Amino acid sequence: MTGLRSAIVVVAAAAVAAACSARDVFVCTDDMQCSDGVNAGVCEATGYCSFGDPACASGRRYGERAPEELAGRCVADDEGTTGGDDAATTITTTITTTTTTTTTTTATATTTPVEPETSSEGSLSGSSGGSLDEAGESSTTMPVEPACEVVLADEFDADAIDPNWLVWEDPGCALAVADGHLQLQVAPSDLEWLSAGIWGGPFALVGGRVRTQVVPFDAPTQVAGVWLSLIDAESCELQLGAHADTVFAKWRTPDVDVDLADVPVDLEQPLWLQIRIDVDDFVWWETSLDGETWMVVHGEANPCSITDEGWVSVFAGDQFAGDPVTRRVERVEVCSPI
Repeated sequence: MTGLRSAIVVVAAAAVAAACSARDVFVCTDDMQCSDGVNAGVCEATGYCSFGDPACASGRRYGERAPEELAGRCVADDEGTTGGDDAATTITTTITTTTTTTTTTTATATTTPVEPETSSEGSLSGSSGGSLDEAGESSTTMPVEPACEVVLADEFDADAIDPNWLVWEDPGCALAVADGHLQLQVAPSDLEWLSAGIWGGPFALVGGRVRTQVVPFDAPTQVAGVWLSLIDAESCELQLGAHADTVFAKWRTPDVDVDLADVPVDLEQPLWLQIRIDVDDFVWWETSLDGETWMVVHGEANPCSITDEGWVSVFAGDQFAGDPVTRRVERVEVCSPI
């Protein structure tokens, strides 16, 4: 990522006042994943968390991150639960995209670091959460969507790049805004990894999130990936990328490159990438097919020093032979803690 490494420049981002309106659905596989930060909950047989409420006949009410048709409603007496740590349970998760795909998976309790589950066909099928206690031991908790305010939401519907972004283009690469998309053209090279992208900041990121909507890849899908990156002042990066029909979670510095986890995806379908940092500095690398139902690719304590502020980058890049390849991004959104 030659261009980003050499562009040591900081710009102040203009705030775009908007409420954080996206509603994320959380899919559980075990009781230990259900917590609202105060109360322990129950993972229902539907695959969604509920919490105690004496006003309900069952004594349980679905949480805010259940689907809209269940959120806030009492759990039926006959629904049952997924059970405790030692119970192996089968749940069904429905993810909505251009078509509706239903995937069934057998789930067991998970520990930190958190990894995704895949169906026999290799598609995303579940999500889970995790954290580290003070002694460094692993435990599982429900990832709680942070209360945040959207301070930058770029849908690339102008005639030029928003001035909040800095731009880099490695030799032969090009970047433009056209047809409501950020278009990133990556040049082929046999010698080095080339890229083009945008970056901006500083933003308050601990207790917030950053997400980007990736337009379905045109062929060839095996080269020129799209990456979302959060960067600290020491050039340590949290990265989530879509490349070669896979979503990759990783972190890196100028001297170290650490691959954390990956899941197979269909890059010819719409795809969202999101990195969230909890208020306790725990990081979630997540992906979605619709921007609402999120699947955890990986979760662990923040390996970078993103404290009060950090920088955001979205780019396309690769090292490959052949013809130039263009990738498109439809939206980038930064949500800072309130």
